Formats: sequence, structure tokens, C-alpha cells
Amino acid sequence: MNREEEYERKTILVTGGAGCIGTNLCRKLAELNAEKVIILDDLSSAYEWNVPKAKNIVFVKPDYVFHLAAHFANQ
Repeated sequence: MNREEEYERKTILVTGGAGCIGTNLCRKLAELNAEKVIILDDLSSAYEWNVPKAKNIVFVKPDYVFHLAAHFANQ
């Protein structure tokens, strides 16, 4: 399986997907035929108009996110 085939027919969640890096990643995943790309972003440092438009991209603006996989602190 090559990299392009890896994402075909997959549902992918991208947190921070409306930011600079996130929008580029989401566009690429959509081009690689992901079944659905879910963008999760509170727009605290991005704009909704920045979210890529494609039939397989869904934007979600949650009130709360419990992300328990990692901790990141700005320094």
C-alpha cells in the first residue's frame, strides 16, 4: 500500500484544522480521497473562511474538546 492509498475511504479527524498547517493537511487528505475529513477547530487563532471547501470535508466548531492523548504547553 502506498501513501496515497493509505487514506482512501478513511474518516480522519484533524484538530486545529482551520489553522495554517491544518488547512493544508486537510486539503491534501481530501485530494487523497479520504472518505471524510473532519476539521475540529474553535477558531481562536483562525477564521472559518480559511477552512477548505470540499464535499468530503466537514467543519465542527465545538464548545469543549477533551483531548487526552497528549499535553502541549507554549513556552
